Amino acid sequence: MEQAVISVNSMLFWIFAALTIVAMRLLSGNAKRRYVQAAINLGFIGLLVHGLVIHVAVAIMVFYSLLRLMADTKLRQILMALTLGWVLIFFIVNKTGGALAVNLPPGLPPLLAAVGFSFVALRAIEVIRAVNEQNDSTPDAIDLVNYLVPFHMLAAGPIQAYDDFRRPAEVPALDRAAALSGAEAIANGLFKKFVLAFAVQRIFLNDFDSTGIHLLVESMFFLFWLYLDFSAYSDIALGIGKLAGISTPENFRNPLAARNLVDFWDRWHISLSLFIRRNIFIPIQLNLMRSSREFDPVLIASVATSVSFLLCGLWHGLTWGWLGWGAMHAAGLVAVRVYGNWLTKRFTPQQMVAYRQSRVAGLAATLLTYTYVSAAFLPVFLIGKGS
Repeated sequence: MEQAVISVNSMLFWIFAALTIVAMRLLSGNAKRRYVQAAINLGFIGLLVHGLVIHVAVAIMVFYSLLRLMADTKLRQILMALTLGWVLIFFIVNKTGGALAVNLPPGLPPLLAAVGFSFVALRAIEVIRAVNEQNDSTPDAIDLVNYLVPFHMLAAGPIQAYDDFRRPAEVPALDRAAALSGAEAIANGLFKKFVLAFAVQRIFLNDFDSTGIHLLVESMFFLFWLYLDFSAYSDIALGIGKLAGISTPENFRNPLAARNLVDFWDRWHISLSLFIRRNIFIPIQLNLMRSSREFDPVLIASVATSVSFLLCGLWHGLTWGWLGWGAMHAAGLVAVRVYGNWLTKRFTPQQMVAYRQSRVAGLAATLLTYTYVSAAFLPVFLIGKGS
């Protein structure tokens, strides 16, 4: 998984976090807050990439200009394809470190990595979809900066839905309860990352040099470490958002207790799951349903799921290992849906209730889900080592 340059280990991050909280709470009026927030976000990136903020600003302005032109219905489809292609090229350059780039500036891959472009690209796609579907007005330049590059969400998300970002909402007051909630989220994130995740990594992980059953056991500890480390970033972003009055979605909801893979993706990296559902799964499902009414709904959902998670794997990394990870999740999700459909036909409603309430069945399902999700990481590490 891509390791962004942005890190909660750096003093720069915490200086800007404190600056954001103070500035956002001292300012009254949405207009002032928007401008100051944009200045803070660009200032953070400017210091992070040693003055190359002008490149980021120019890219955002080009993107903004293309979005504005998309308002012309005669050119919308052409401009949408052009804009998506532009985002995709940057994404490939970011993921390959420029290995597939031709005649591009050598400093581009480090710049894209520094701003966490994997997450920026998904936000860009969100905006393109919303503007193309005319669900919302084209954002102005200030809103676009604040949506695309919010400094506290760049390292590891969450990926806020553009529709949610544009939805008007009052800034919640920073009362005692809100302050404690924000501080608690940050403290939880710091404890997860620097105590729990650190301990699990040092004691149980061996860079997948194990063999046999020990390899599977290590993958299970890796999933636990990844949850601690990844959710730590989200907790910190959520806490900063609460203290500053900036809408920041929750990204994890006890995913390791999931009973099946569908339930897992409803709890793990929630913002990515919702992104996949909005921008890949639902469009494919609707197009397949419109093209032929003879298809089985389960088959349609299976095809949409498979395409969605193969692309999700490639988003994580343009490697055969990540494609294998996506294929395993796709296969697991399809199996869960087929099995659930079979159960509803075989069991009566009363039997289904008893089955779902069974602690033994629930524990077995949770252990099986955890083991499967852990094993899905094996292609990532084993194929990489074999190349």
